[in-house]
Amino acid sequence: MIKVYHGTVGENSYKQTIAWLEKYKLEFESISKNELSEDIIKHILSLSDGGFDEIIVSAKKSMKPYKAARNYFHVKQLTTSDMIRFILNHTEFLRAPIIFDDKKVLVGYHKDDIRVFLPRIKV
Repeated sequence: MIKVYHGTVGENSYKQTIAWLEKYKLEFESISKNELSEDIIKHILSLSDGGFDEIIVSAKKSMKPYKAARNYFHVKQLTTSDMIRFILNHTEFLRAPIIFDDKKVLVGYHKDDIRVFLPRIKV
């Protein structure tokens, strides 16, 4: 089943993702920041080519969280386990939506790339 992590339900990219999934009548489950778990993050990372760099917001796009965190540590120096715990406690660092299933992950809504979640038609 397709799962969609969302930061805020009202975000435009989340709305577009849900509309696209409903248009193609694909089953999906929404995951809120309160439902996010270490296992879910590990699964997303296992599907990702870019690791944490792919799933967390860049400092250029989200200066406010980075400025607050910079006072405590350098994000790039954390271990994987520490980074996962950090994300669970500070979900504002996580990009959204993150669309994934057992084999694929897509970070953000991209109208062409999301098509990877369409089932293949057997001829």
